[in-house]
Amino acid sequence: MHEILDIFLEKSKQHHSNIIYAQIYKNDVLKEEFRLFPVKTRLNIWSVSKPFVAMAAGIAEREGLITLDEYIYPWFEKYFPSNPSENLYKIKIRDLLTMSSGQNDPLFFCDGPERYREKDWVRYFFQNDSFPYTPGTHFVYSNFCSYILSVLLEEKSGTGLLNYLRYRFFEPVGIPNPDWTLCPQGHCMAANGLYLTIDELARFGHLLLHEGSLNGKQIVPKKFVIDACQKHIDSYNPLTEHPDYQSYGYGYFIYMGPMEDTLILSGNYGQYCIIDKKHQMVSCVMSLDGNDHKKIRDDLVDSLAEYYGVKISQSSRRE
Repeated sequence: MHEILDIFLEKSKQHHSNIIYAQIYKNDVLKEEFRLFPVKTRLNIWSVSKPFVAMAAGIAEREGLITLDEYIYPWFEKYFPSNPSENLYKIKIRDLLTMSSGQNDPLFFCDGPERYREKDWVRYFFQNDSFPYTPGTHFVYSNFCSYILSVLLEEKSGTGLLNYLRYRFFEPVGIPNPDWTLCPQGHCMAANGLYLTIDELARFGHLLLHEGSLNGKQIVPKKFVIDACQKHIDSYNPLTEHPDYQSYGYGYFIYMGPMEDTLILSGNYGQYCIIDKKHQMVSCVMSLDGNDHKKIRDDLVDSLAEYYGVKISQSSRRE
């Protein structure tokens, strides 16, 4: 019987994917590994950065800095347009965590031209969308939800997000001297720009697998992590031509996977971490794929399903 990594790498060859690192863990033990580079260097994990912001919110909630159901407008009203949508006054922290802020448009992403031109991203967020939807009701994937939450956490804590998490989160997880890119105003980019090695990414996957606990220490409150890893809003897009493995629901910056009790963390150019609770597995891939990198994710999910003889049901997406 082929090992999972053998199945995955064979599938990926069909798409000419540029896999740099891959790891498969079972019961907290590294079982399989692939390295294109001999040294495990830190790479931008892109949108896999977002769940780290969610964990920061869980820690801030424990410390009494925030509540998930508080409104964000007292901190940001000064950035509102002259005739703001009433929905801007209804956005709660929970709505940012679930990508349901009421936006109509995702606004700019990591490599959009605005990302290099705009100096004030907070103002840009509030003034460049009509916010037609009641917060908490409509899923729109946007970098700005995690970015705005990060700015709010910095305001509440009185320090940068990286510094806030340094000894509360990163050190206990085993990520010393973390690197996270800043926006033009000096805020943590949050939505992307966190640099990790594949080993460090795997540690984060194990933190989610063990409900916020790692190395015998409860780093993030268990209740919050359990909540973060459950479906809170439908991420299904009826306009998607092909079934998408990220359309089974969204938690707190975390996708539900198509197999039972699986989570998907995904980043641009092929950064993936899949947490399989049922089989106690964490699978990580780091890539530099400029094509359709979602095929890497699909290959990894399909490899796990093939190895365990699991049939993926498309009908479960809407449940």
